[in-house]
Amino acid sequence: MRHDLAGARAGAALGVLAALAAVLLAACGPGTPAGAPGVAAAPAPATTAVPEPCLVVADPTAPRRDTITVVAAGREAAERLLVRQTREVPARIDCEGRVGPGAPAAFRLVGDAPVPASAGPTGRVLLLVPAAAPGPVVRIEVLRPGADPRDALDAAPGALLHRAADVLVTRDPATLAYARRRRELVVVPLPWDRTYVLAAVGGAAEPPDRAAALRRALARDAVRSAARGAEPPFWWEGDASCLAAAAPGGDLTAPRTHRIVYPADDATAGELAERIVALAASTDRPGWLPAPVGAPVPTARAAPLDSTALTRALAAGNEAGYVLPLPRLRPASCAALPRLPAGATLVPLVDTRAHAVVRRGVAPFAVDGDGTLRFFPDSSLSPRP
Repeated sequence: MRHDLAGARAGAALGVLAALAAVLLAACGPGTPAGAPGVAAAPAPATTAVPEPCLVVADPTAPRRDTITVVAAGREAAERLLVRQTREVPARIDCEGRVGPGAPAAFRLVGDAPVPASAGPTGRVLLLVPAAAPGPVVRIEVLRPGADPRDALDAAPGALLHRAADVLVTRDPATLAYARRRRELVVVPLPWDRTYVLAAVGGAAEPPDRAAALRRALARDAVRSAARGAEPPFWWEGDASCLAAAAPGGDLTAPRTHRIVYPADDATAGELAERIVALAASTDRPGWLPAPVGAPVPTARAAPLDSTALTRALAAGNEAGYVLPLPRLRPASCAALPRLPAGATLVPLVDTRAHAVVRRGVAPFAVDGDGTLRFFPDSSLSPRP
């Protein structure tokens, strides 16, 4: 245990706990079974067959829990996890990129409540119960901005609202190192789900095959989290309409800045932006840097921007470059994607992926192609013998 999370947190959490408990008991009724360890019958009808490489089994011999606490790193990750459990989808892409049949919604949401700041590192709790047959409750907790993910793996004795995570999805190297030292935790790599790109207006980049070695060097030397040199195919090369600005914008007469801007809350984007600034100012400028980024200037710098400022900077189109994360799989909706300035060149840099930290005894779950986890209402699900 790294910190004592008890004491003051307990009192602050009592009111919210009572409300959530009432909702949960009304929805599930008493005595939700935990499911037996070992090989069991086929999953309930609400699930579909899962290819074995995409099934995560932390420890098939450990006793199963009747509640699975999943900690998501932020609101967007929590909402994606919630949607994957509670909405029917016509088809799925698994962790190896194979398209398979979808499934009905496996769970339904029965509780959603904020958590007092004194109650732990998470700020919101969502409660899901199986949509049909009895099974485990899935409890999604949302990590607070700036909270240390390692705190989500710990819980003080008698903790009421914050429970030690059974599953934590994280990209934080310190958290993964901490988890690997804990015998009750297993660290599982998830699919490569993000590609970081450098966007710049004007100028052509060096062909991708010549840049492969430099991409690998960026992944090895510039980025602390799990990364590799960006690998094709890149979905936007076939159709970049999702990234196009909604309407022509920007002042073409505005002076170009010497900044490489990036999302302020993205450590990997910041590391890449700093390295690009150093490369652009070197005497041996790499050929894959677009022309606007390539002129060495004393004032060149990496600049973190919040989401509002970054949207404005993209609309203006007069920054030297933009380091942005894009999903490796083309998303179903364009709504969450950045809109690039007209004429922007995209240079893929690195691919990254998260890891799942899993507590032994958690019921098996599946991993989809975008790294999102998918749980089953039948807690006895186990891989084929």
